[in-house]
Amino acid sequence: MSTLRDWARRKNRELHRQALEDRDSRLWHSRSYHRYFEGYTEYKELDQNGKERIRRVYAADWYQQDLPKGKRIGVRLLYSLLFLMMVAAVVGAGILQGGAGTRFYIVIPELVTLCLLSWLGYVLLVNYLFMPKKLTVHEYKASSLTLRIVTLAAAVAFAADALMAALDLALVGGARGGWAIALFLAGAACAWVMRLVESRIHYDQIENPAAARDGGVTIESE
Repeated sequence: MSTLRDWARRKNRELHRQALEDRDSRLWHSRSYHRYFEGYTEYKELDQNGKERIRRVYAADWYQQDLPKGKRIGVRLLYSLLFLMMVAAVVGAGILQGGAGTRFYIVIPELVTLCLLSWLGYVLLVNYLFMPKKLTVHEYKASSLTLRIVTLAAAVAFAADALMAALDLALVGGARGGWAIALFLAGAACAWVMRLVESRIHYDQIENPAAARDGGVTIESE
C-alpha cells in the first residue's frame, strides 16, 4: 500500500510539473515568439549551478541577396530615394488640395496612405537598410517579404488617393487639383517600382552548417 501511495504521489508531482511546463509554453511561446525564432532549435541544458536553461541555435538555411556589394548598396540608396519621393508626393498633394483636404472622402484615403508610409519607413529603417549579409528566416520575412507587401498596399493607396482627388476635381473643381492627382500617381509609381525591384532580387538559400542535432526542438512558424 505504501509503495502504491508513493507511486501516486510521484505521478501527481510529475503531472503537476508537466502542467506548469504546458502553462509556461502557452504563456511565452506566442505566435510572435514562433515568428521571431523560426528556424532555431532549442536545447535544454544545465548551467554550472545545475539549473536548467534553454539554448537556441539557428539551424535553418540562411538567406542572402544574390547581388555584389555595390549593387546591394545601390538598391538601398534607390529605396531610400523612392521612399522620400513618396513622402514628398503625399505632403505636396495635401498642400495643393487645400480646402479639399477636409472632405472625408479625401481625408480617409490619405490617412491610410500615411499609415502605410509609416509602416514602410519602419520596415526600411529597422529591417532592410541595415540588415546583415546573411539573414535568418525571420529577418528575410521581416525585410524582403514584408517590403513587397507594404509597397503593393502603398501603391494601391496612392491610386485610391488619385481617384478620390479626380472625383473631387469633377464635383467641386479647383485650379490645382490636377497637380495633386499627378503627385498621387507619382507616389503610386514609386511604390510599384520599389516592389518590382525587390521582387526581382534573387535570394540564395545557403545551407547552415549548424544543422539541428538530436535532442532539440525546432521552432516553426504558426
